[in-house]
Amino acid sequence: MSQQRRNDHNNIQNKKSRLLPWLVFFSLLLVLATAVLVVLIRNHVEAAKGSDFPLGINAVSGFDCDYSEAQRIFPFKEGLLKVTASRVVYMSVSATEIYSYDLKMEDPQCVIGESYALVADRGGFAYACFTTDGMVYSGSVPGKIGFSDVSSEGYCALIVEDENANGSVLVMNAIGETIAQWRSVESGYPISACFSPKSVSISIALVDTDGSHMKPNLKQIRIPDPSSSEKPYDYAFVSSEESIILPMITYTNDDHLFWSGISKVFSLSEGILSEVSYSFPNLISVARIDGKAGVFYSEGIGQQILFVCVDSSANVSAPIVLGNQLKAQSAFETHILIAVDDRLLLVDTNTCTIEKERIVDEDIIRVLLSSNDRVIVVTSSGVREIRF
Repeated sequence: MSQQRRNDHNNIQNKKSRLLPWLVFFSLLLVLATAVLVVLIRNHVEAAKGSDFPLGINAVSGFDCDYSEAQRIFPFKEGLLKVTASRVVYMSVSATEIYSYDLKMEDPQCVIGESYALVADRGGFAYACFTTDGMVYSGSVPGKIGFSDVSSEGYCALIVEDENANGSVLVMNAIGETIAQWRSVESGYPISACFSPKSVSISIALVDTDGSHMKPNLKQIRIPDPSSSEKPYDYAFVSSEESIILPMITYTNDDHLFWSGISKVFSLSEGILSEVSYSFPNLISVARIDGKAGVFYSEGIGQQILFVCVDSSANVSAPIVLGNQLKAQSAFETHILIAVDDRLLLVDTNTCTIEKERIVDEDIIRVLLSSNDRVIVVTSSGVREIRF
């Protein structure tokens, strides 16, 4: 081979050597660009897909509002109760005002019953009870209010501070008359109270810290029929040997209740207290369903939330895995609607199975299930009435 040909061959080899890194670089760049394009297309497809049940589009009625206003709105019967520090307004789901009352409260707390709603000033002294027709009664108490509850018959209970006791429980009837006052002197601090379904009794959860360890107690007061001349009277007093707080009281009927704490559930029937033999490592809340209790719990902090149904004989159903964040729940007859993460679940409590499920596109604050398919939903964006 001549010298000229050898030089030409070497020049070609050198050019190839210089081009090779650039070819590798452009090949890698092409692969990277392709990967980015695939991710962008996938995200675009998911975004275009959205939820399978956009609340705004599927709403029968409703309105938009900001998050701070939505926090003050409570579904009540066929409409909404809006509670502020200066005013209580009852309005339709379309935001048409039905009635309003001026009130002065620093920290109004709203408890919704079946046909009655109680607004009480936590840390203050005022309270007022409402139906869909207007204010039924209002008043004030001598001590600061720490807890409030309202029954299906319009009775209300207030736990208030008492200078000469660990606390007092005041019970008002459906026209606002004080029919009972129980002062806890030696039984511990009252922390919650709950009426039975037909308002024939009220149970009061207490924590006794006077001894060497914390002890939970339960006080029960019987409420006679209003047509009789009898006054409410002491009915039962129950203690648990567990050194825990048991603040949650859930009646299944007028003669049976569940008494619950952070990890245990007790059944109380005919004066006999027994522990439900099921593990609730991290109990979140207990809901009253028709003749049963629905228990929300997890296997530990940060674990997924589970749901079981417990009947009055303490039989526990198989658990349903719900999700990570429980937003709201509402029971109607044998169904309970659960808002968890970005989903709405309708659970049949007869079988404790999910009957319907919807992925939604708004952050849910409160729900009200008023029939097997009619739902009022309060979200961070507004109020929606939907057919589920």
